[in-house]
Amino acid sequence: MNTATHRVMIGERVGDLPDWLAPVLVMELRQALRTPFFLVPFAGIHAVALVALLIEFQWLANTGHSGSGTGGVLSQPFWGLVSLVLMLVLPMRNLGTLYGLKRQGSFELVLISGLSAARLVVGQWLVQCGLTLLVFASLLPYIIFRYFFGGVEVVETLIVVVSVLGASIASSALVIGASGYRNVGIRLGLLAFAEFVVIIGGITGIEGLVESQAFNAGNFFHLLVLIYWILSLVLFFAFYTICGLQLGRAQLQCAIGRPGVTTKRFAVAILISPILLFAGSLVTCFYGFGIVMVPMLIWIWKMGNLSGKPR
Repeated sequence: MNTATHRVMIGERVGDLPDWLAPVLVMELRQALRTPFFLVPFAGIHAVALVALLIEFQWLANTGHSGSGTGGVLSQPFWGLVSLVLMLVLPMRNLGTLYGLKRQGSFELVLISGLSAARLVVGQWLVQCGLTLLVFASLLPYIIFRYFFGGVEVVETLIVVVSVLGASIASSALVIGASGYRNVGIRLGLLAFAEFVVIIGGITGIEGLVESQAFNAGNFFHLLVLIYWILSLVLFFAFYTICGLQLGRAQLQCAIGRPGVTTKRFAVAILISPILLFAGSLVTCFYGFGIVMVPMLIWIWKMGNLSGKPR
C-alpha cells in the first residue's frame, strides 16, 4: 500500500460519519449542515457571542462585580443571546418539515421500506439535536473564557447549560410536531403557546436554581434539593419533547390514512398541560413539581407508541 492510498483511507476514516448511524440520519444530517438555515445561525451566534462577551466584560470593568453578580442569568448578554438562538432561531428551521414530506408524498416510499413514522420523526429530531450540540460545542471556548476571566460559578454555569440545551431540544421536538399542520395559523399558534410554556418554565427554573445558591450552602440536604430540582427541570423538558414527537408521529400516520390515529389528543395535551402542572404543583406548594411530572410523562408516552413498527 503506497503512502497516497494510506492517506486517503485515513482521511475517509477520520472525516466520515461512523457506520453505526442510520443511513437516513446521516443523509439528513449532511443536507442540514449545508443549508442556510444552519449556516446563518451558526455564523451569527459567534458574532453575537463575541459582542455579548465584550459587553459583559465592559460592564464588569466599570462595576468591579463578578460575572455571577450581573443579575438574572438570562439577563446576562452572553446567555441571553445564546439562549435566543438555541431555543428559538435554530429550531425554526424545521417549521415546515413534516408538511413538506406530506405534500411531496416522498415519506410513503420510506414507510414502505419498513421505517415507521415514529422513527422518521425521531430521526428528524435527532438531526436537529445534533446541529444544536454542534453549535453549542463551538461555543465552549467562550464559556471557558467567561469562567477564567469573568468570575462565573462552575455549578451555576452547568445548570444554565443543562437548562438551555433541554429547552432547545424540547423546542426542536415541538417545532417538528407542529410542522405537520397545513394551516400556518394553527401551526404557529400551537407552537407559540408551547414555546412560551417551555421557555418561560425553563427560565423560571434556571433563575430559581441559581438565585437559591443551594450549591454554595455546603449542606448535604441542600445538595439533595438541588439535584431534585434539576431532575424536575429535566423531566419538564422531557415531557414537552415527547409531546412534540408524539404529535409528529400522529401527523404522518394520519397522512397515510392509519385508522384510529388522531392529532387532536396530542395538541390538547400540549394546551392543557400547563393547567395540570400548575394544579398539581399548587397542591404540594410547588415542592412536588418533579413528582407531578412523572405521571404526566407516563400519560403522554402511553398515548402513542414512539418505538412502534408499522403494521
